[in-house]
Amino acid sequence: MNRLKFHVLIGSLALLAAQATAIAATPAEPAVEPTPADVQAVKAYVHEEWPGTIRTTHELTSPKEIPLPAPFTVPTTDKIFHNFFYWDTYFTSIGLVRDGQAQTACDNAENMMYLIEQLGFVPNSNTTNRDNRSQPPVAALQVELCMPYQTGRAWRLRAYTALEQEYAFWMTFRSFPDGLNHYGSHATPNQLKAFGEAIRPRLPTMPEEPVARVRFTLHALAVAESGWDFTPRWEDRCPEFAPVDLNSLLFATERVEAELAKALGNGQEAKWQARMQHRLETMRRLMWNPVKGSVL
Repeated sequence: MNRLKFHVLIGSLALLAAQATAIAATPAEPAVEPTPADVQAVKAYVHEEWPGTIRTTHELTSPKEIPLPAPFTVPTTDKIFHNFFYWDTYFTSIGLVRDGQAQTACDNAENMMYLIEQLGFVPNSNTTNRDNRSQPPVAALQVELCMPYQTGRAWRLRAYTALEQEYAFWMTFRSFPDGLNHYGSHATPNQLKAFGEAIRPRLPTMPEEPVARVRFTLHALAVAESGWDFTPRWEDRCPEFAPVDLNSLLFATERVEAELAKALGNGQEAKWQARMQHRLETMRRLMWNPVKGSVL
């Protein structure tokens, strides 16, 4: 179990186990629910394994690694994914707070803010070969997670400024004219070529024709930014979609910024509230399906 990804919540593990049991069970064999002892055993295992998922950049694993100022969590104890990955880190931090380790979660927030200050966005991971794309923008939720433990004005002002900078990245480089957002990348031609060669074994449908191959690789990089790599969800044209999940995260950014603006008294609260309202109305108009009663 040393490859367990700690950003998977315990509840999700229990749900998956119950679903698997239900699928295998016959009508005469009802699904077996995990017992409190089962759940406690998983919690204890996670608690014991936390130290193996916390690193510092005093132990750089590669010359491509971008040093970070604070200790950070990695998504697995295995060495393959032993870097700071953007959206993985937020889900890990939820577990840290619930397990009484809020300081480590706040260290993760510190590293997100640092990367935004240095690069203008949070890259896929803190490595130079993955800085041509971001991941789902969860920095605002990470800040919100840490706000009960970081009550000082200086920290909140820094968080507000960093989130505003990340928001500008998404609204400048990943937006449609209607104000909604999409995934993409800012890879160079050489990076596109290298990425295409790296993922080809995983995507046998990659075209051979040069123009089609570049377009497909641009799509694949956008999918990597989405965190859904790789899925048929995007119909081989990921940058053309305005996903409800991405836009919900940016709605959260606007909401957290409005809350920080109010706390700071900087006169910007109304601006962020207006942005929230515009996004909400646009999403409802374009994404809501009244027949299915859900967003698409």
